[in-house]
Amino acid sequence: MKKYKGAVYKHLHGEFKDMFKDGDITAERLMEFEQNCFKPAIDTPQGRSVK
Repeated sequence: MKKYKGAVYKHLHGEFKDMFKDGDITAERLMEFEQNCFKPAIDTPQGRSVK
């Protein structure tokens, strides 16, 4: 699950999704914003290797 960098990013992401649905921004612009509003997934548990 992706986590937002903060409450402001969560709110803005909702605004950007609405703007996309209304045709005010492109899918590329929405994806560009999404790259900046979520925390990196470095804390995701890694799978164990089987020997």
